[in-house]
Amino acid sequence: MSKVFVIGGTGSIGHQVVQGLLKKGVPTTVLARDPSKAASIFGNSELLNVVEGDYDNIDNYKNAIAGHERLFFIVASFDKMAKYKHQFASLAYAAGVKQVVDVSNAQRSSGYRANAVNWLHLEAEQAVLTIPNRGFYVALRPSGFFTNQLRGDVFTIKAEGVIVGSLPGDRKKAWISPSDIALLAINVLTDAIEKNKDAVYDMTSEMLSDDERAKIFSRVLGKDIKHIRISAVEEYNNLMRTPGMPHIIAYNLTGLPAFGDIDYGLPVALGKEPQSMEEWIILNKDKFL
Repeated sequence: MSKVFVIGGTGSIGHQVVQGLLKKGVPTTVLARDPSKAASIFGNSELLNVVEGDYDNIDNYKNAIAGHERLFFIVASFDKMAKYKHQFASLAYAAGVKQVVDVSNAQRSSGYRANAVNWLHLEAEQAVLTIPNRGFYVALRPSGFFTNQLRGDVFTIKAEGVIVGSLPGDRKKAWISPSDIALLAINVLTDAIEKNKDAVYDMTSEMLSDDERAKIFSRVLGKDIKHIRISAVEEYNNLMRTPGMPHIIAYNLTGLPAFGDIDYGLPVALGKEPQSMEEWIILNKDKFL
């Protein structure tokens, strides 16, 4: 099995990628700011190597990347995403890595500079694609994570039995399970490198409105959950309470218009039907009660 280097391996998607690779017998290296945290997440495995470092502390990464054929990364940064992805990918290709798998964003597919979120990921993808003499680059472009509901909706559902947002209740949004993002990454990282080449995988499994989500929550939680529409100003102010949130990102996320559609080919790439919103809520029911 090709050795895989993982950046972002302790996050909600990354840790599933690492666990899946180890389960398949893939030698895996994880870059972690806190190696002890990584050890507590993954336990002991002869296949696992943990290297200390982060986005700005890459000396150990430079020394450790040689000997790996593949690199997976998911980078969380509002203002330096392109820089970080370029530095990790360019060092990897120079060391002989043949495939980079990146978690990008579905809004990258919505047109040139359609909004700030789109531009953030477009710029980051281009930073990798333009590296001279690079290897293959596979971009996963997921839409809204099911787990985003644990950042905002969980509090209003538990406290008041409501979902709030500035869009009309029947306006649909694009959704995907983080577990399916991780699964597709694992599949690509363990397929023959030549199979996927410079593939792009848009990832939307469901288009759901807030009214529809409220009905699903009501059904699963066994109590009435309603959607309440708030003003754009209220939603913007709520977003700006997120540490490090730039104005332009919060503005673009406020009342974000519907984009994309269900990607009906996902079962082919995943090897199974995508997880549904209802299935995810059932698994995470206790968090919303």
